[in-house]
Amino acid sequence: MIAFPEHVKKENIRVYLRLKWFVISGIFLLNAFENLNGIVTLKQAGVVYLICLIAALPALYILLSIKREKLPDIVTHISLALDTALVFLALYFNGGVENSWLHLPIFVTFLASYIFGFVPGLLYATYSFIILAAMSAMQYFGAVPTYPLFNLGEAHWKNPQYMIDVLTGIFVLYMSSAIAIGLMNQHDAARAERVDDYAGKIGALASGEADAKEKLRHAKVEFMVKSAELERLLGQSAERQMELIGLKSELERLMR
Repeated sequence: MIAFPEHVKKENIRVYLRLKWFVISGIFLLNAFENLNGIVTLKQAGVVYLICLIAALPALYILLSIKREKLPDIVTHISLALDTALVFLALYFNGGVENSWLHLPIFVTFLASYIFGFVPGLLYATYSFIILAAMSAMQYFGAVPTYPLFNLGEAHWKNPQYMIDVLTGIFVLYMSSAIAIGLMNQHDAARAERVDDYAGKIGALASGEADAKEKLRHAKVEFMVKSAELERLLGQSAERQMELIGLKSELERLMR
């Protein structure tokens, strides 16, 4: 599998952080608004504030690590895994398996694939489905309390055939989304690799051209120095020839 170049991965992580801060800020402000207007109690609002804080701490650590150029992949993986768990926690307290927003973990899968590539995206899709299956089983067998979302009085999720159908559909949705996103990101990673390769070749050509120009400049300077030296030697030779001619003329005069 093709991996993203390191600088591309860091830029993708920055995009993930911007999205995460936007979501955390939106949830925080919405919760404060609902608390001030009496829609939720202070205790309920406090739980949401705590969840926002838990989600923000890894993001803050990642942000500081990127600035120091020291960011282990495990930190980002922990942050993404925590995001997935928090999404399911929110779904659980809002109806659990009867909630119609069971597709929300796909966004975390998308971000994992966007940052790390194809295989991690599949792993996060599998991780999300395992959590969903565990939550469904615990609700179905009464191991945990259920928080009805619409108070319809109909526990349709207690029907085995219904649950099998829902879980099968969600499994297909999670996996097909991870595969589609992964293939798209593999294409992007291959394109980024080709761009880096072309940039390296262009840089090498530019460097070679600069070296050739520098060598040509040195050759011109050396040629000018040698030409000046040759002219000086020719001038000295001409002076000596004139002296010899003068001596010859003097000898001929004396011999007469």
